[in-house]
Amino acid sequence: MKYFVIAAAVAAMLAAVPVSTTAAPAPALQNGAASNDALAAKIKGQIASEADFKESQIEVSAVGGDVTLKGVASTAVVRLKIVEKTKATEGVTKVINKVTIAKAKK
Repeated sequence: MKYFVIAAAVAAMLAAVPVSTTAAPAPALQNGAASNDALAAKIKGQIASEADFKESQIEVSAVGGDVTLKGVASTAVVRLKIVEKTKATEGVTKVINKVTIAKAKK
């Protein structure tokens, strides 16, 4: 009889708990694409605003805080500056640098 009373009490408690059949998406997924695009656009804007970077052709993509840089920098110094500026950007947790250096013009 004691176990029956306990089982009935547990069943009553479980019946009182609301159950949802649809789960809400995680907040990070709701705004993930938008925040990735915003971070990439912010970095592209920073690169475009620097006079030293004008001759470089850099593509920027972001997933989470991971930013990938691809393209060609005009010099090794410019390549380094682009990477450092990207690392210093709020929201960036990792920089994947795939930027090459342009061949010297003859």
